[in-house]
Amino acid sequence: MKKLIAIGCYSFALTTTNSAFSGPIINAVIGLDNSQITELNQGISLIPNKASILPLEEAFSPISFMQNDANANWINSIGNKVKVEHKLRDLNYTGTLSKIESNAFLLKVNNKPILLPLDDFYLIPLENQTSGKNNQQQYPAKLSYQSNQLSWTPQLSLIVANGKIIIHQNALLHNRSDTSIELKNSLLHYSRSQPTLFKAERTSMALQSSVRPIEYQNNEATYSLESITLAPHTDTLYPLKNTRSKIEQSVHTASLFTRNNNRNNRGKIDLNFQSMMKFTFTEEGLPGEYQLYWQRDNLLIPGNKTYFNTVRAKQTASISSNKSLDLTGNITLVSASSPKLPTTQIWEAKIRNNSNQTQSFSIEQSVEGILESVAGDGVSQSSANTLMLTGQIKSHSTKVIQYTLKLKK
Repeated sequence: MKKLIAIGCYSFALTTTNSAFSGPIINAVIGLDNSQITELNQGISLIPNKASILPLEEAFSPISFMQNDANANWINSIGNKVKVEHKLRDLNYTGTLSKIESNAFLLKVNNKPILLPLDDFYLIPLENQTSGKNNQQQYPAKLSYQSNQLSWTPQLSLIVANGKIIIHQNALLHNRSDTSIELKNSLLHYSRSQPTLFKAERTSMALQSSVRPIEYQNNEATYSLESITLAPHTDTLYPLKNTRSKIEQSVHTASLFTRNNNRNNRGKIDLNFQSMMKFTFTEEGLPGEYQLYWQRDNLLIPGNKTYFNTVRAKQTASISSNKSLDLTGNITLVSASSPKLPTTQIWEAKIRNNSNQTQSFSIEQSVEGILESVAGDGVSQSSANTLMLTGQIKSHSTKVIQYTLKLKK
C-alpha cells in the first residue's frame, strides 16, 4: 500500500513500532479532543483531566494525591537523569534534575548547576522515575482516566487520477506529554460528542477483528490501531486505509433563479459552471472533511474541500471539484407574453465547450411562479418551480437550446 504524506508547516514523526524512547504501555480510546486511558499496575502516566479518574476495581484504598498538576512529570523526575529541549531554539541539555521552583528548575550538567526557565523547555526523562513511588502505590492495579495530552486528527484526501478517485485516510496522532507512549490494544474514536466513560464493549468488539476495519456503532466510528510508540511532543502520521472508486459520472453543473419582472432577464445571464463527479464508496471509511486533489503525472493540484457526514460501503457521493474552466455560457429571455403571471416565456441557452473532449452539462433554473408546462430539447421539469437543461456538447463547439415555459400563479 502506497502512502502519500502531506507535509504542512509543522514537523511530525513517521509511524513506527520501534523507538529509541522508552515509556509506559497504555491502552487508549483516542478521541479528537482527548483520550480515555486504561493502565495496568503502573499508576498514571499522563496528566488526567480533573474528576475523570475511574478505578476499575470493586474495592480500593482512598486515593489522596492526584497528579494532575502541569508540573507533575518534572516533580517526579527530581533526582533522575533527564534531557531538556528548548521549545523554540535548537538548544538542549542533559543532566540530573535537582530542584523545581515556581518558574524555574535546577539542572546539574557535569556537576555544574544551571538554572533554567521552566516554561521554555520540554522534559524528556532518560530513566525510570524514582520520586513519588509512595504516591504511585496508592493507585489501584487497574484504572481509567481521560487526558487531553493524547488525541488525533483525521487527515483525509481524495485524489482524482485516470478516471478513478483514490480515497486516502490517515490519522495524525498527537502526544502532548513529556514522556514517550507505547500504545497497545488501542482504538481511534471519531465522535462529534466525546464519551465520558470508557466503552468496554466497543473496545472488545473492535479488537477481535483481524482485518482492522472501521467499525460503526451508535453513529460513531472506531478503528483498531496496531502497536505504536509515540515520542514526546510529536505528531505521528499513521496510515489507516486507501480505497479506489470509479468515477461513474462527470458533469458540469450550473444553477440560477429568474424573476418575471427583473430587467436583467432581458439581457444575457452568465452561467457559472462547477465540475461535479459521482462515485460510490467501496468500503467503510471515516467521515469528515476531505481535501480534493487532481493528479497530473507526479504532481497534485489542490481542489475544493468536501465534507461527508458518513462514509459507508455502497454509498453514492457527488462532489464539486472546483469552478469549471471547460464550459462557459449564458441564457437569454427572448420573449414574454406578460411581465406578470400567467405568462409564456421563450428562453435561449448558449453553451460553449472549450475543452478537447465531449462534456456533459446540467443547468438548474428556478423560476418565479408555478410551471404549467416546459418544452424544448433536453429540457425537463424537476419540481413545481424548477426545470433542468441536460445534455452533452462536443469539443470546441457551441450548443444552442431554445425552450418555452408556461407559468401561472
